Amino acid sequence: MYYILFAVALMGLVLWFIMRDKSFSHVSIPSWLVIVALVVTLFTRIYWYFFSPVPLGYDPGWYKFVFDHPFAENWVKSVFPLLFSLLGSFFSLIFGSANVVKWGIVILSVGLCYAFYYFLSKMFNNSVGVLSALLYSVSYTMYKVFWWNYIKNILGMILLLAALYFLLKKDSRILTVLFGGLLGGIHRPAALIFGVIYVAYFLYHRRKVVFVDGILIILLMLLFNIDRIPEFCLGPFMGYVTSLGSSGSGTFFNLSTYVYYSLMYIPFVLIGAFYKRSLLVVGLLFTFITVVFELFFFNRFIIYLDFFMLIFAAIGIYYIIGNNRKLGLALFGYLLIVSGVNFYSGLIGDHALITSSEFDFISSLEGVVVTTPTYATWVKGYSSATVYAPGMFDNNPFDRNSWLMFWNGSIDFVEPVYSIYTGGVDLVTTQ
Repeated sequence: MYYILFAVALMGLVLWFIMRDKSFSHVSIPSWLVIVALVVTLFTRIYWYFFSPVPLGYDPGWYKFVFDHPFAENWVKSVFPLLFSLLGSFFSLIFGSANVVKWGIVILSVGLCYAFYYFLSKMFNNSVGVLSALLYSVSYTMYKVFWWNYIKNILGMILLLAALYFLLKKDSRILTVLFGGLLGGIHRPAALIFGVIYVAYFLYHRRKVVFVDGILIILLMLLFNIDRIPEFCLGPFMGYVTSLGSSGSGTFFNLSTYVYYSLMYIPFVLIGAFYKRSLLVVGLLFTFITVVFELFFFNRFIIYLDFFMLIFAAIGIYYIIGNNRKLGLALFGYLLIVSGVNFYSGLIGDHALITSSEFDFISSLEGVVVTTPTYATWVKGYSSATVYAPGMFDNNPFDRNSWLMFWNGSIDFVEPVYSIYTGGVDLVTTQ
């Protein structure tokens, strides 16, 4: 309750601040604070590995299998864009897929922190860049993106920052097209967000060259997804339309949890959006509407809602400090402390989804394994076994009811399952 009351009080402060008629003076935030943000980000991402070698999240097995076998099974291309799979495979040849999955996301997380600083300092000013990096370093939402091992999301956000910078600052048409196209080959939700902002940009400027560049971006996206071009003729658009209002939320925490961790940012976001009228507001509104009205993949879009919230919160804090230095610094300091406390409480309460002993056992499996979705991705990526799991992978010859019969111990179905491999079948399941 105290959290909500404080947020309401801050809302009142927002209205008071916006209505004030007071001159603004530029304030310079020390650049060395970026180093603090990078160190905090690095420490919070490697903290768990002081205690356990098990990768965090549910997705490491997915990534490791795809990086080792980018063309092995049909389901891969529906989950992972071709360019992303090939990029992961390339680095896996050099460093090993296990290292790429485990440490690659740590490097990318730190890289995203720096990307916030670099691109926002270019788009706005150095102080906004520094403030955004500090906010990112204590964002519990962004930490959970790492915890769930969402490599595509983190890489997608880095590319999105670059694409938005080159678009909005008109710095380079070639690089706008390149990074816009790369988004389609790395992370499609990020490409969708960029596309929405790009359309708004075109409608605002109404220039032929913007239209032409948009066509080039689409063509480049298709090139990076050449294995799925037949589906791209109609599939993605119809998929998004038919999913409106569906239950496909994506794996992430829900809106109520996000509100708990981000409520204090809202006043600063409102100030930032009010004082800096940027087309980035389109991205903020699009992700907000998607999440609040549960349009499609809405829980996963919370990640990108937080992405834009951090940007506008940094802008808002910058304007508050410029309007009233003592008040602004006090509010920013309090925001960092409270965010840090919430972050720490979540950090120490997190743990890997499987234990070290389970991880070692899974890594030793061979032959054929029948398992539940809980362990399926781990067995798929970290063992040499052929995996059968309900509704997963290409090896799924049975329907849902048959799998339920199997797990309930029905003799009519247990024997056929075991008969699929005459050499014997290992069962890996929860207690």
